[in-house]
Amino acid sequence: MTDPSSEQISEVLDEGFDAYRAGISRRGNPYRMGTDELLCIAWIRGYNWARTERALKMGREQSG
Repeated sequence: MTDPSSEQISEVLDEGFDAYRAGISRRGNPYRMGTDELLCIAWIRGYNWARTERALKMGREQSG
C-alpha cells in the first residue's frame, strides 16, 4: 500500500462524499453510499486504510 498525500485522500473523499450526497450508485439506483463503500474505493485505489479512515472521520465531523 502506498501512503497517499493529503491531496489524494481529499480527492477520493470529495468524490465519495459527492456520490454519498447524490445517493447515486454505478447502476443508477438511488442509495446511500456508506463508510464501508468509501473505504473500499480508497483501498482499491491503493490508499492507506488507516489514514483514509481517519480522513473519513474528520470529513464526517466537518460536514456535520
